[in-house]
Amino acid sequence: MNIENELFDLKNELVKMGTFVENNLRDTFKGIADKDRELLKKVARNDIKTDEFEKEIEDRSLRILVTLSPKAGDFRVVTSVLKMITDLERIGDQTEDIAEICEDINFEKMDFELPLLKKMFDTVGKMLSDSIDAFVSGDIDLVKNIDAMDDIVDDTFLELRVKVVGRIKEGYDPELQLDLIQIGKYVERIGDHAENIAEWVVYENTGTHPYFERTDL
Repeated sequence: MNIENELFDLKNELVKMGTFVENNLRDTFKGIADKDRELLKKVARNDIKTDEFEKEIEDRSLRILVTLSPKAGDFRVVTSVLKMITDLERIGDQTEDIAEICEDINFEKMDFELPLLKKMFDTVGKMLSDSIDAFVSGDIDLVKNIDAMDDIVDDTFLELRVKVVGRIKEGYDPELQLDLIQIGKYVERIGDHAENIAEWVVYENTGTHPYFERTDL
């Protein structure tokens, strides 16, 4: 086994998993916006494939660690990949959760909240896309605005929650409104995972994890 070739294959598998999860995330909002329950069922089923990606990449990573004893930069690549697949798998879980919430949701009564959900989905989608692009290119400047984008997601979720509470007070279907809050919360968590991925990309390229550089801890 040649470590350069093994790492090349490992990174390719990570990119495949990231692209798959990214497309699944995009389809989640498309299913909601288009009121397409069949697409949302497909999103839910796709979590199995996400889990398979995680297991395959984890096995490959551990094999590299055990048989090739990577040093320094190579070790950072493997450990970063192991961390990133965990966050990607959790994003897969959350898109599945959103899709399952939508199995019985009344799409006809939720158009009012769609612009806020779209803003959240678009932002976390860009966060994830930029993180994967940075991993591929090694250009960490691509993720320099990740924190700011995560703040946008958090602020938009708060705005969504305020509007939903207001609509409940106005007599709108409380079950639907609570479903919308839950969907928004899952998207907010996806943003957190995308931010985690970006931070591990920075670690892989610099040896420094942004979390441990923060002064607000």
